[in-house]
Amino acid sequence: MIDRVVEMAFRDKKFLGHFDLESTELLIRTSMQGVGAVFLEKLLNSDEGRYQGKTTGKFKEYRNKTLQTVLGKIVVKLQTA
Repeated sequence: MIDRVVEMAFRDKKFLGHFDLESTELLIRTSMQGVGAVFLEKLLNSDEGRYQGKTTGKFKEYRNKTLQTVLGKIVVKLQTA
């Protein structure tokens, strides 16, 4: 990933004659948000879907939940029984 950012930055410099700071910054931010989303998803799924809170109402089924976070979409996997 780092190699790709460096490659794109130098490619911009070659064509524009200077570094395009805005596009390089956007690429770095987007890449880091993707890394953060993967990390957060792995962290939230580290308990293998075992719910540890109280339940209210009637149990229907276990379902995975897709969440939109500031880092990106993640899937919280729930135990399949």
